[in-house]
Amino acid sequence: MWHIIYWQKWEIINRKWEIVFAKWEILPGKELINKLVVLLSNAEKIYHRIYAFQDMFFDYMMHANEETYQASILLLENMINGAESRVWIKRYLAVLANPQLRRMIFDF
Repeated sequence: MWHIIYWQKWEIINRKWEIVFAKWEILPGKELINKLVVLLSNAEKIYHRIYAFQDMFFDYMMHANEETYQASILLLENMINGAESRVWIKRYLAVLANPQLRRMIFDF
């Protein structure tokens, strides 16, 4: 039963990602990386022990100009500003850091 609820939550997050992806404006790559660093810093202050994996950070630096990567950072911003639970923010960052899982859930 718990896995159904868990998967339903990922479907909700995926729908939010699609909404953000449809509405956002492209940011310069450097601005996106700065936004990611500020978001992670703010998340750490609010939730404590929120970390991005090193590989994820470097992956985002390499693909900072791609639409899907930018939308995923804007969704992270929405999750933090929308007071999403600490656990789900950590899970979201873990999915972003895992290319196979990220492809399965968000298709990028």
